[in-house]
Amino acid sequence: MLEVANVRKDLLPVAVLATLVIVAPFVEADFDPPGQPAVQVNVYFIGMSLSEDMDDGANGYADIIGTYKVTHSGHGTKDGKIDMFYYDWDTLKGKNGYIKKRLLYSHKECSPIKPITVEVGMEEHNTIFSNTQLGSGSITVTKPGIYEIKLDKGKALIEVRVTPAVLYSEKCSYFYDQPPDYASSIVTSSGGYIYDWQLANMINMWIANRTGYANMVFIFSQCFGGGMIDDLKEKLKGTGDAAFLSASRHNEASWGLADGYTPSSWPEMAKRGFKKT
Repeated sequence: MLEVANVRKDLLPVAVLATLVIVAPFVEADFDPPGQPAVQVNVYFIGMSLSEDMDDGANGYADIIGTYKVTHSGHGTKDGKIDMFYYDWDTLKGKNGYIKKRLLYSHKECSPIKPITVEVGMEEHNTIFSNTQLGSGSITVTKPGIYEIKLDKGKALIEVRVTPAVLYSEKCSYFYDQPPDYASSIVTSSGGYIYDWQLANMINMWIANRTGYANMVFIFSQCFGGGMIDDLKEKLKGTGDAAFLSASRHNEASWGLADGYTPSSWPEMAKRGFKKT
């Protein structure tokens, strides 16, 4: 049996939604999405520590400048200069010295964040003699936090901050992979998978709370759902406005049509007016 519901997300029948939510009252937390569908990633330079006294006689501080390069996997690169800041050895004596954070890179993407590599090269600026090289280094990160980049004569400090990008979320799938031992699956037109009817609270957030962007839901209640989903996903490719719920695992064998199907392969189907679009 195939049920197809053309719905606006603010008009989903209350009875259907209530039925879904009741299914898993005790395990909702296990199926919460791990984060927002889209995030804004900011990379900041926040300070430095030195391993030796480099205070000069001009102002009593070490005057530090530098360069940076941020490489965001799948998204591009950005490089530039780190303007002068000061480190006071008499006060800090090798401890981390923090400055007003400086934005090095910003980008919106679908979560989870792709790997980000930050490279820096630092030097102590001198107006009389040649600059003293403090060294260069790099680090690759995949989650938010404060990180240290080791240099020859100290450490550079960076912060990676991740915040929800609500207005960008319509470009992303709201669904995430779940363990393969659950029985059923939901597949978005962007290709994301989630297993089991116990994801009801996610449906609630996605449609009832208007945190998602689908306007059509297909529900398959028999074993041919996987193949039917494949066919519909192909026909709706690029629309980003449909979600599919199946009682069978999507990657199980099913009676759905294979990707390479043509009407000439099954003349009887062609006689009935079926055609591949």
